[in-house]
Amino acid sequence: MKNLFIFALAVLLAAPVFAGSAPKNWNFEANEEGDCVVLKSIKTAKEAADAFKAVRSAINKQTFEKKDVISNNEEGMLYSLKRNTQNRYNPFAGNFRESLVFKLEVKMVDGAVQIKAYDMMIESAYLGYGQREETFNIANKIEEYNEAMDKVNNGKGKEKKDAKDVIEDINESLNMCQEELDKVLNAIEKAL
Repeated sequence: MKNLFIFALAVLLAAPVFAGSAPKNWNFEANEEGDCVVLKSIKTAKEAADAFKAVRSAINKQTFEKKDVISNNEEGMLYSLKRNTQNRYNPFAGNFRESLVFKLEVKMVDGAVQIKAYDMMIESAYLGYGQREETFNIANKIEEYNEAMDKVNNGKGKEKKDAKDVIEDINESLNMCQEELDKVLNAIEKAL
């Protein structure tokens, strides 16, 4: 009985390894222009000035690698934000780091705070045996994901395996970006 329990536990723990890739927990979509935009509208009884003050406070309480205020007036606010999404260290390869970079626009429209996240990019840095820094548009990553899914569904052998690796990497990156963006949006919503 004890051996059966240990076997069942081992199978459950190994299931994600055999499943192939992390689940897709992101919901980014590209619009007609090929840009990735996330919109959120939050109804509030607050006046515009008070709502903007609450949003500013929520953003200031968040941790960002970089935060630039592009505009801040009675009509709305525009920020350029950079938020760390993941750091990984591999003793054989080096350090890997990714950040989500995006613009956050906040306006008051018909008694609701309208939040728009756009110009979303992933900054990727590798520091190990050499150094490499790259920036990827999230909309391009979605396109790359869809192409890899086609190869998984229609490809064979190595092409299919390589496509699964691409999907796993993209899922991991976009899942982390979605998680960090949701933290920012939820903090704003909670402040209102």
